[in-house]
Amino acid sequence: MAQKHCRRAIPQIFDYKLRNSYDIRKHLAQFEGFSDAKKRHRSLVKFVKKYQSSHEDLINCLSQCRPKNRCRLLACPMCMRRLRIWFCDQVAPLIAAAPKEWLWVTLIPERHYHPEGLLKDFNPQHLIDDLRKVFERYRLKNIVACGAIDYCMEIRKTDKFKITYNWQPHCHLLFRVSEELRHLLRTALNSIFSSSTLVEKPVYIAPLKSDGFEILKPISYCVKARFYSVYNPPRSASKLKAKRKKQRMHGRHQAELASFLARNRLRDRLVLIGAKRVQKSIVLPARRDVRKTDAKATNFGVNTSDSVSKSAGKGLKPDS
Repeated sequence: MAQKHCRRAIPQIFDYKLRNSYDIRKHLAQFEGFSDAKKRHRSLVKFVKKYQSSHEDLINCLSQCRPKNRCRLLACPMCMRRLRIWFCDQVAPLIAAAPKEWLWVTLIPERHYHPEGLLKDFNPQHLIDDLRKVFERYRLKNIVACGAIDYCMEIRKTDKFKITYNWQPHCHLLFRVSEELRHLLRTALNSIFSSSTLVEKPVYIAPLKSDGFEILKPISYCVKARFYSVYNPPRSASKLKAKRKKQRMHGRHQAELASFLARNRLRDRLVLIGAKRVQKSIVLPARRDVRKTDAKATNFGVNTSDSVSKSAGKGLKPDS
């Protein structure tokens, strides 16, 4: 049976002229190059053809993705690389203004586990709603959260040496929160995202230590374009803390994840809470004159329609 149509979720940002000096391609040596993304794109097309052959729309969109005609899918390594560049350009000035006010937070909710082949049943908005409920229940106000939902394939061996494969959606987020509310934030997150046999540490919170251009590293990590599998070796009385091993994701899992992401909206990937209250907001300008300002905006725009930001296409940087 044919799959649902793909969603052109990424805005027209491929010719977007960066408004400040936070160009991650220039300042972060580890950031993936254009050729690396192109190579992964070619591999993904092969995997989708092999393992998701019924998803003809995805195959066509990925295969026809070109510099002047980007597919704009959240599944596309080329388009996601551009989204990361844009996201860093937008978020970095916000954090650089007061880096000590920000925290690095990773959330791993067990209840959103899905077995291999059933990732299509996961609703990203349910995970984002869980986060919003934390703020409402504990009356956490004036908090800004910027980041994205990430995906990992958990590989485990049971006591009977049976191998299981499960999708684990999780979040990498940057929180701006006052000093007096940090303890309450930790308590609130731990109350919703509790530990279990599958997830020992569902909440990880640390100060954002980076400064200068180093802040680009955690920002870009929030919106990853490369996904991995993690092997969890069986534990015993002698090996209570066996090391998890990160490894390349199998082609069939890459294809399943691509099929899922291709039908997502931008707001199903990005987590953006409280940003409307920030004057120097993350904005995708809707008009040419906005781009000439100092980015003080009250409209927090992640408009995913095909007509968004026609202003971002004149006399701008090449798609590289």
